Amino acid sequence: MRLAYFVMLALLGVATAIVAMPNIALVAALYSFGIAVPLMPLIPSAFMALLCLMPVVITHRLWPLSAVAIAAAFYSPALMSDRTAKEIATELQAGDFTTGNTLQGGQLAGVEIRRPGKQNLNLRKSNWGREVCGDLCRRILHSGQTPWVRVHFTDQPLGANISTVVRGSGEGCAESLCFTFTDNIYEPADLVLALEETYTGPYDANRNPKGWAQSQGTRRLTATHKGAAIWQQTELHLFTIKQSPAKLYPATHGLTSGGNNGGLRFLRTCDRRNVIDAAAAVEAMGLNLAPAIATPAKPLSRSERKRLETIPPTPAQRQEIASLLERQGGLSDPAEQKISGWLLKARGASELSE
Repeated sequence: MRLAYFVMLALLGVATAIVAMPNIALVAALYSFGIAVPLMPLIPSAFMALLCLMPVVITHRLWPLSAVAIAAAFYSPALMSDRTAKEIATELQAGDFTTGNTLQGGQLAGVEIRRPGKQNLNLRKSNWGREVCGDLCRRILHSGQTPWVRVHFTDQPLGANISTVVRGSGEGCAESLCFTFTDNIYEPADLVLALEETYTGPYDANRNPKGWAQSQGTRRLTATHKGAAIWQQTELHLFTIKQSPAKLYPATHGLTSGGNNGGLRFLRTCDRRNVIDAAAAVEAMGLNLAPAIATPAKPLSRSERKRLETIPPTPAQRQEIASLLERQGGLSDPAEQKISGWLLKARGASELSE
């Protein structure tokens, strides 16, 4: 029994040392046509498990010691990672606060939304959308509590960074929460919603892990009402160890990354905490938003998307595009994308009709 144990321990120890060497895991994956990839985490994890069982094999009595060793080796990484993540969250969210229903029943002279025009691809998806006037903007307009919404893209050039929209009217407008563009209004807005994104990296914490958990970046929503701060919420993007029991992996970076520097690591995954739901936040401030536009319960199939592309633009959509083309000033990237998308849709519909 002991001989078989130590032979297996030695074999797994040698195999673990080999897969931990620089570029060995990558070479093994290539020459095995990927078959060795799912086996690589099993080798160091099995070696670690056998090490934990050594007190039992030697004495036949120290089961509690082996149990503690297994718990520490396989379950403590996730606990330590979560503890570190909470410490990071406490630091980064120290300034967060809410003031309750500040906007309840009040009429606003205007609303300004400050946000990046380009989504930071290093941070996970935002629910603000890519439109000039997305779901939140439309619902604020159709709440009946403000005559206009000004969208300020903080990463766009001067002259193309501001778009002002007002509530649209006409056929099908109520269902689509339509809007029209107007000449920019530069009056101070009663309510200012600002979304800021800060990317600190790394894109992949498994390349260069630091500590049990590390921050990749933040997304922060702040709101001011007539100059007074009423809301701050910080969304965290962390890399944490979630697997429990944890597994040791060779420190590979993928088959196209050019190899690795060797070593073994616990796998880290992206962990979003305190995710910002902008519409829910605005409603919590006391603004009664219009109902959201219904969206499909499941993703559309390719044929359904193709069919939607061939449906002619609605009068409300034509009204939006016409007002966008007529306004003065440059166009932001989201505005140009809106025009391009409308042209593709109109072209697809006309080709089908011919």
